[in-house]
Order: sequence, then structure tokens, then C-alpha cells
Amino acid sequence: MINKCLMFLVFLTFFTGCAASPPQTASQDPSSDLSSKRYLVATGIGQTDPEARRMAKAEMSAIFESQIESRVGSSVKLTTGSDRSEAINKETEANINIKSNVQLQGVEIKNTWYDEKSRMYYAQAVLDKYSAREQWSDRANALDEDIDAGFQRLGSIESPVSKLESLNVLYHQLLEQETLISRLRVIGFLDQGFAEHSAESTMGMIRDIKKQIVIYVDIRGHHEKDVEATISKHLAEKGYTLSPEKKDANLTMTGTVETEPVALDNDQWKFSRAAVSLTVNDRITNRDVIKLHERVRKGHMNADEASKRAAVSAAKKVSQGLIDSFGI
Repeated sequence: MINKCLMFLVFLTFFTGCAASPPQTASQDPSSDLSSKRYLVATGIGQTDPEARRMAKAEMSAIFESQIESRVGSSVKLTTGSDRSEAINKETEANINIKSNVQLQGVEIKNTWYDEKSRMYYAQAVLDKYSAREQWSDRANALDEDIDAGFQRLGSIESPVSKLESLNVLYHQLLEQETLISRLRVIGFLDQGFAEHSAESTMGMIRDIKKQIVIYVDIRGHHEKDVEATISKHLAEKGYTLSPEKKDANLTMTGTVETEPVALDNDQWKFSRAAVSLTVNDRITNRDVIKLHERVRKGHMNADEASKRAAVSAAKKVSQGLIDSFGI
């Protein structure tokens, strides 16, 4: 008899517990125990549980991305007084987006539930503001030390090319620091003490340093004039100064272009492959700072035209590689 009573009590406790804990629905608020002072919460909705989780994290990222883009973007946009200002601002915005779109670390999915009425899944992404503050502040402080040291080294650098390299590194470090500071603002913790240098002023220094770089381009080989003109035009469009005389330049770009026919099973078209190699030398330090090599195949009804098109296409890829290597 005692055993039967004990069994009855066990079952009674089990069913009472189940009745007291119904499945969560959208009308219930699972985040009620998440203090807004400590936690940032974003809700995602989806037709499946995984989709709701992804949407919750996306919503959390969106909270930061919009704030970072507006705050950081307004602080680093330039007015250059030239037709190139819009292009520079687009490049700057692209760099900001790269920094701000990095997935936020520390975001966790705390609550998930299914709503019978809407037949949708819900998920809540949660960020611990205190933990995030510690992580982002530490990184911002470490960057601040690196940035200070980098600007101190600038004074001892004689070569404008070397200065440009250092300034590009500093610019991206400052963008990252601006992004971290904006994140701290979003969660309500604005740490002070990062105003000595800015991405905006650094961009201005980059613009000034670029004016000091004078480039001499010398290409030898098949279609050398076309290749030389293509590279020179691209550099000029990016704000660099070209010189027809090597003695007046502090940066030399010497290269070769080679073309060869390509035999393909096509009676109507002729094909050619071009290879363009380029070495960039800093004349002040006598240092080869960039080496590039590109190969491109092109076709045309005329063999010489196919050769020229291949050479020019390879030159365009090399010139873009130059811009990428220089940075901004």
C-alpha cells in the first residue's frame, strides 16, 4: 500500500510540474529576466528555428552597423575640393563597412520558442554589455598604443613611399578604433581618451603625401606604349604624379610585356596571351616595394589586335594591383 502511495505521489508531482510549465508563446516575454542595463536584446523571426536564430543575430548586427556607418562615416569623410572626392568617400565607406560588418563576438542565443498562432519561430540574441565593454575597451586601448607609436615613427621616415605605407596602416587602425568607440556608444559606455588622432586627419595626410610621390614608368616589349599609357592613366586618376623623366622621380616602375599567339580550334578568331611584369622601386631607399605579374588571354579577328587587347587587359590588372598595394 505504501509503495502504491509513493508511486501516486511521483506521478502527481510530474503532471503538476508539466502543467505549471507550458511551452513559451510569442505572447510571453522570455527576455523579462534580461536587464536592459546589462543586456542588449534583438529578436529574430523565421519559418524554422535555425532561420529565427540567424535573423536574431542579423538584427543584433544591424543595431551596430547603422550606428557605426553614420558616426564613423561622418567623421572620416573628406571634402577634397576635386572631382575625386566622391570616389574617395566611396572607398572610405567601403572600409567602414568592412570594419562594421565583422560578426560581433559574444552574441548568444538565449531564448527560442514557437508561436502556434503565427506558426513562426522566434529567437532572441543577447549581448552582455559589461563583457563587451571590457573586450572592446581593451582592444581600443591596445590600438591607441600602436597608433601613437606609429605616428611617432613617421617623423623619422624620409621616403614619401614609406610614409604612405605607414599611414595606410595607421588609417585602418584608426578606422577600427573608431568602430570600437561607436560600439561602446551603442551599448551606453563611451570611453574617453581616443581623440588625439583621427582617420579624417590621417586621410588628409595621405592625400598630402601622395602629392610628394613622383612616378616614372618605363615598360619594354610588345605594345609597350599601350601598356605604359594604361598604367600611367590609372595612377593619374588615383591622384599620383607622373614624370616623363626618371631623374625627377622618387619612384620608378620598370616592367616588361610579352605576348604570344594561342592556338585554339576557332577559324574565325585569333587568340593571344600577354604577360606583364612590373617592379616598383623606391629610389630614396633603393628598395623594391612592389612586384607584380599578370597574364591575360584575349581574342579578335585580327591577330595583332588580339595581342594588343591582351596586353592592355594585363596592364589594367597590374595597375589595379598597384593601387591595391599602395592602399588608398
